[in-house]
Amino acid sequence: LKSDSNVYHFKKERTIVMSYADDLLVVGEQPDYIMALFQKEFLLKETSRLEDGQSAEFLGRTIRRDGNDYVLGCKQAYINEILETMNMRNCKGSATPGTTALKNPGGASLLQSGDAKHYRSVVGELMWLIPLRPDLNFATKEQQITTRTD
Repeated sequence: LKSDSNVYHFKKERTIVMSYADDLLVVGEQPDYIMALFQKEFLLKETSRLEDGQSAEFLGRTIRRDGNDYVLGCKQAYINEILETMNMRNCKGSATPGTTALKNPGGASLLQSGDAKHYRSVVGELMWLIPLRPDLNFATKEQQITTRTD
């Protein structure tokens, strides 16, 4: 956790807080205590609380509580939205993520500013999926490396 600047560990309270922009995820033995501390300084609204067997959505991911365990997942709608954005809704899967022939296509030109912004946005969305879908790691990395933007 020391390597992540958005994760805070309250050792004495045995509670972890993950922050992203204006969203917080509080997990541990004393979430009410931590929330009370934050509410003294910030205007916070609790949107959900995970009881055993329940799930909630946080930053496009689903979190399900199963006893003392938390299971992370992703809604299919998030993946469908990326496919729709890239006009790949009806694409077919491949057993291999790419070939060397596709790495440096001849005559490739730089993406224009608008296209480059769109491209970077989609790569970011895919990178957000990688911890949950490691099968996307290689192809996303290759696209990030081999596509030229201005």
